[in-house]
Amino acid sequence: MVSLVVVAFFGVTEGAAIRRISVPSQPVQETTAPVCSLCGDVNGDRTAFNIQDKMIFDSYAKNNGPAPSCMAQADLDGDGVVGSLVDIRMWEDAYAGRITPTCQQTPLTAINCQKCGDLNGDSIVNIVDEMLMDDFVWRGGAAPACLSKADLNQDGIISDTSDALLLKSYLWKAGPEPVC
Repeated sequence: MVSLVVVAFFGVTEGAAIRRISVPSQPVQETTAPVCSLCGDVNGDRTAFNIQDKMIFDSYAKNNGPAPSCMAQADLDGDGVVGSLVDIRMWEDAYAGRITPTCQQTPLTAINCQKCGDLNGDSIVNIVDEMLMDDFVWRGGAAPACLSKADLNQDGIISDTSDALLLKSYLWKAGPEPVC
């Protein structure tokens, strides 16, 4: 119980009367952690692929907004990178009801960090590595599995802008093969 002071005015000539009354206090609402169990439920409200989830994902993936509360539930392709181009396309399809993703993580069985520019350790330098580089450099995404192979210009700064441009040049403009 909380005591409150109530002032009641009974007219100008009578002055003010003061009364003390007891009022039940408001129940304290507990904050609970989001429940992160449904694929596509990035805010933990137990409803997947609703407008709030879509807005949170788009803010993070497209506008470098805050990370979703349930990060693993945003990774629709299960590659460990949230906000990749594949995730963005899958989110569009899932929100429209065209697909039903499962968010199953695909573990890498063997990572081979030997080849320069091969950021995921699959021994091939391809668009997947470019997407990992873009997520890391431009969006502040997770570090690639083979981060040491991302310093393509050998300046000691791993995955800066010039590293990303060198990888794009190699893949799309017949630029020189990366050398780390």
